[in-house]
Amino acid sequence: MKEIRISTAENAEEVFIAAEYAKVTVLAPRKNTKPTSVYFLSQKLYAETEDGTLNDSLAAAHYLLKKKQAPESLTPYQEALVTDYIALAKKLRLSKEDSLLAALNKLLLRKTFLLAESITIADIAVFAALQCTPDRIKYPNLVRWYETCANQKEFTNGLTKKDVFEAQHAAKIEKPKSSFELLPPTTFSIEEWKRVYLNQDTRTEALPWLYKNIDWDGHSLWKVDYCYNNELSRVFMSSNLITGLFNRMEIVRKHCFTRMAIFGEDGDNEISGFLLIRGTELPKEIEEVPDLDSYKLTKVDINSPEQKALFEDYLAAQGDFAGCTKTYNQGKTLK
Repeated sequence: MKEIRISTAENAEEVFIAAEYAKVTVLAPRKNTKPTSVYFLSQKLYAETEDGTLNDSLAAAHYLLKKKQAPESLTPYQEALVTDYIALAKKLRLSKEDSLLAALNKLLLRKTFLLAESITIADIAVFAALQCTPDRIKYPNLVRWYETCANQKEFTNGLTKKDVFEAQHAAKIEKPKSSFELLPPTTFSIEEWKRVYLNQDTRTEALPWLYKNIDWDGHSLWKVDYCYNNELSRVFMSSNLITGLFNRMEIVRKHCFTRMAIFGEDGDNEISGFLLIRGTELPKEIEEVPDLDSYKLTKVDINSPEQKALFEDYLAAQGDFAGCTKTYNQGKTLK
């Protein structure tokens, strides 16, 4: 096998890294070709291989390494663990939760790599999902591992080739502009805000940073309330509803920050939260998020002390919550 053809390089770092280990060239699809096998998982990415179509970047990366038995063969138990790490990588793509990062940091205390004595698909998948160096103080073992991976020539070459691939094909394919691209420039970076919120104390550092730097002429804040709280039962099912919403918000994820919370207990709970998004009104892309039609979105006046305090309570996961009669149970963040 000498080549693999993928429809997009977006969020496909693992394919380019795996291709370096497998000594395979990553190319764009041929003109006027269609996937040669079932195509049902991804609306964006498919990978054409000599054996057929794959519909997920992690599946494509795993395929490349298995095809070449690279970087090294795994035992049956290690192969089983690969499934766990791929599931973990998908979770990390959605949210860099402290519990996940802490678990990885503990695991890597006495290990160089996640599964074996050298790089495996587990390392490639988790590395690609993290997307940036974790907090050095909170997760020193994870940072050591991350930098070890980043310094491998296959990682360096793969990421470089991904950038080249994107630049070449962005020039060829003129995509219609999104609502976000049509907005006036802004000095505020939502991605930077996410890193600050993740790594700093919410009330003493993150929120002051937000208020100092945000451009309210280019962003808006919305209260998000689930419309069917009376139908909720078990807390874990409510948590799954939030996860499902986050999974479907990929189209706007880079342009927004969402904090959702569950109040109450089994048999008596409710879902609500806040959405910080680029633009002073909701973009048309929000209409393409299927689950959002089950939520009521109300624009927040950040100059209102009551609304501002409620927003801060949600981000800090503690407070009066505007006198909510149900106890705060748990929160989730789409970062």
